[in-house]
Amino acid sequence: MALVPLPRLLCVKNWPIVLLPTARKKSVPQKRTPASYLQGAAASEISGVEGFLDAAYKAYKNPQEPNICANSALVTSMINSIDAAEPKWNTAPYKAELAFYEQEHKRRQQAIAQPKDK
Repeated sequence: MALVPLPRLLCVKNWPIVLLPTARKKSVPQKRTPASYLQGAAASEISGVEGFLDAAYKAYKNPQEPNICANSALVTSMINSIDAAEPKWNTAPYKAELAFYEQEHKRRQQAIAQPKDK
Protein backbone atom coordinates (compact mmCIF):
# COMPACT_ATOMS: atom_id res chain seq x y z
CA MET A 1 0.00 0.00 0.00
CA ALA A 2 1.52 3.31 -1.02
CA LEU A 3 1.05 6.37 1.14
CA VAL A 4 -0.21 9.34 -0.82
CA PRO A 5 0.55 12.82 0.48
CA LEU A 6 -2.66 14.33 1.77
CA PRO A 7 -3.50 17.74 3.23
CA ARG A 8 -2.34 18.51 6.76
CA LEU A 9 0.11 15.63 7.18
CA LEU A 10 1.35 15.10 10.73
CA CYS A 11 4.24 12.79 11.61
CA VAL A 12 5.59 11.88 15.00
CA LYS A 13 9.13 10.62 14.51
CA ASN A 14 8.03 9.45 11.02
CA TRP A 15 5.96 6.66 12.55
CA PRO A 16 3.06 5.96 12.62
CA ILE A 17 1.57 8.47 10.25
CA VAL A 18 -1.61 10.30 11.17
CA LEU A 19 -3.41 11.93 8.26
CA LEU A 20 -6.16 14.51 8.57
CA PRO A 21 -7.69 14.71 5.10
CA THR A 22 -10.84 16.75 4.73
CA ALA A 23 -13.86 15.37 2.90
CA ARG A 24 -17.22 17.06 2.63
CA LYS A 25 -16.04 19.77 5.08
CA LYS A 26 -15.29 17.22 7.82
CA SER A 27 -11.84 16.13 8.99
CA VAL A 28 -11.29 12.41 9.27
CA PRO A 29 -8.32 11.42 11.46
CA GLN A 30 -6.45 8.49 9.93
CA LYS A 31 -3.60 6.51 11.46
CA ARG A 32 -1.60 4.55 8.90
CA THR A 33 1.53 2.51 9.45
CA PRO A 34 4.12 1.93 6.73
CA ALA A 35 4.38 -1.79 5.95
CA SER A 36 8.05 -1.81 6.94
CA TYR A 37 7.03 -1.01 10.54
CA LEU A 38 4.42 -3.75 10.82
CA GLN A 39 5.92 -6.46 12.99
CA GLY A 40 4.81 -8.51 15.94
CA ALA A 41 1.75 -10.40 16.99
CA ALA A 42 -0.81 -7.93 15.66
CA ALA A 43 0.78 -7.02 12.32
CA SER A 44 -1.86 -8.75 10.19
CA GLU A 45 -4.72 -7.28 12.24
CA ILE A 46 -3.23 -3.77 11.99
CA SER A 47 -2.86 -4.15 8.23
CA GLY A 48 -6.43 -5.48 7.97
CA VAL A 49 -7.93 -2.67 10.03
CA GLU A 50 -6.05 -0.01 8.08
CA GLY A 51 -7.11 -1.61 4.78
CA PHE A 52 -10.76 -1.65 5.85
CA LEU A 53 -10.56 1.97 6.96
CA ASP A 54 -8.96 2.95 3.64
CA ALA A 55 -11.84 1.31 1.79
CA ALA A 56 -14.35 3.02 4.08
CA TYR A 57 -12.72 6.39 3.37
CA LYS A 58 -12.98 5.82 -0.39
CA ALA A 59 -16.66 4.94 0.01
CA TYR A 60 -17.18 7.99 2.22
CA LYS A 61 -15.78 10.29 -0.45
CA ASN A 62 -18.40 8.97 -2.90
CA PRO A 63 -21.73 10.53 -1.85
CA GLN A 64 -23.66 8.00 -3.94
CA GLU A 65 -22.24 5.02 -1.99
CA PRO A 66 -24.73 3.92 0.70
CA ASN A 67 -22.53 1.26 2.33
CA ILE A 68 -19.50 2.85 3.97
CA CYS A 69 -18.74 0.31 6.67
CA ALA A 70 -21.22 -2.50 6.51
CA ASN A 71 -19.04 -4.91 8.55
CA SER A 72 -17.86 -2.70 11.39
CA ALA A 73 -18.33 -5.49 13.97
CA LEU A 74 -15.50 -7.45 12.34
CA VAL A 75 -13.22 -4.41 12.42
CA THR A 76 -14.11 -3.76 16.05
CA SER A 77 -13.14 -7.36 16.81
CA MET A 78 -9.83 -6.89 14.97
CA ILE A 79 -9.14 -3.69 16.94
CA ASN A 80 -9.82 -5.61 20.17
CA SER A 81 -7.35 -8.27 18.99
CA ILE A 82 -4.73 -5.56 18.46
CA ASP A 83 -5.37 -4.26 21.99
CA ALA A 84 -4.87 -7.77 23.40
CA ALA A 85 -1.78 -8.66 21.36
CA GLU A 86 -0.05 -5.25 21.47
CA PRO A 87 -1.27 -3.36 24.56
CA LYS A 88 1.05 -0.40 23.88
CA TRP A 89 -0.30 0.11 20.35
CA ASN A 90 -2.58 3.15 20.27
CA THR A 91 -5.85 2.03 18.71
CA ALA A 92 -7.78 5.19 19.63
CA PRO A 93 -7.33 6.70 16.13
CA TYR A 94 -8.75 3.53 14.56
CA LYS A 95 -11.74 3.62 16.90
CA ALA A 96 -12.38 7.31 16.22
CA GLU A 97 -12.17 6.85 12.47
CA LEU A 98 -14.43 3.80 12.57
CA ALA A 99 -17.00 5.68 14.70
CA PHE A 100 -16.98 8.50 12.15
CA TYR A 101 -17.68 6.08 9.27
CA GLU A 102 -20.35 4.24 11.28
CA GLN A 103 -22.14 7.53 11.89
CA GLU A 104 -21.99 8.45 8.21
CA HIS A 105 -23.12 4.91 7.25
CA LYS A 106 -26.20 5.26 9.48
CA ARG A 107 -26.95 8.70 8.07
CA ARG A 108 -26.84 7.40 4.50
CA GLN A 109 -28.94 4.34 5.35
CA GLN A 110 -31.58 6.57 6.96
CA ALA A 111 -31.61 8.81 3.89
CA ILE A 112 -32.30 5.76 1.71
CA ALA A 113 -35.07 4.51 4.02
CA GLN A 114 -36.91 7.84 4.05
CA PRO A 115 -39.22 8.31 1.08
CA LYS A 116 -38.56 11.42 -0.93
CA ASP A 117 -41.52 13.69 -1.51
CA LYS A 118 -41.83 15.15 -4.98
